[in-house]
Amino acid sequence: MRSIVRPLAMLCLFAGFALAQDQPPAQVGLQLTGLINSDAVGSSVTDHVTRSAGMRLSYTRFLNNRFGVEASYGYSRNKDIYTGSTIVTTRIQTNLNQVTAALFYRVPLHVAKLHPYALAGTGAMQFRPTGNVANPSGSANDNAGVLMYGGGADWDLTSRLGLKFDYRNLSYRAIDFFLPSLRVGAWAHLAEPSIGGF
Repeated sequence: MRSIVRPLAMLCLFAGFALAQDQPPAQVGLQLTGLINSDAVGSSVTDHVTRSAGMRLSYTRFLNNRFGVEASYGYSRNKDIYTGSTIVTTRIQTNLNQVTAALFYRVPLHVAKLHPYALAGTGAMQFRPTGNVANPSGSANDNAGVLMYGGGADWDLTSRLGLKFDYRNLSYRAIDFFLPSLRVGAWAHLAEPSIGGF
C-alpha cells in the first residue's frame, strides 16, 4: 500500500504544479489619463466640462489567452461650466471618481511583445463638488451610470512588466448636481486616452 501512495502523492503534486503553470495571468496597471469631454447641449442649457488629467488603477484577470475581465478605478478633478439663455453662467469644480467593469478581449495579432486589445463594459461615475467658494450653494454629489468601450495595446518590457496605451470612451447622462436650473437632459461623452505601466 505504501508503495502506491508515495508515487500517487508525487503524481498529484507534479500535476498541481503543471496546472498552476497553465493558469491565466493577472495584471495590475497604473495609468495617467487625459479627460476630454464633449459639450452636452439640451433644454436651452450647455454643460461644458474642462479638460483635465487624472489617473486610473486597473486589475485584469485573464480567463484564457483571449478573454479576460477588468475592474478599474479612476480619479480626476475638473470643472463643469453651465451656460444658457435662461441661466447665469455657473461653474462647479468637482472631484470625479469612476469605477468600471469590462470584458477584455486580446486581439490575435502576432507581433513580438505587442498585445492589442478591445474592451467594453459599464460602471458609474461620481461627481463630488469641492469646497471651492465659487461653487453654488445647494450643489450636491451627483452620480451617473456609464457605458464604456475602447481599445489599446500592452507592450511587454519583461515577462512581468510593460507599458500600456489605451483609449476609452465613456457615455453618461449629463449631470446637474440636483440643481433644476442646470438640468441638460442629454448624454455627455468623455474621451479618455491614457499611458502607463503594468
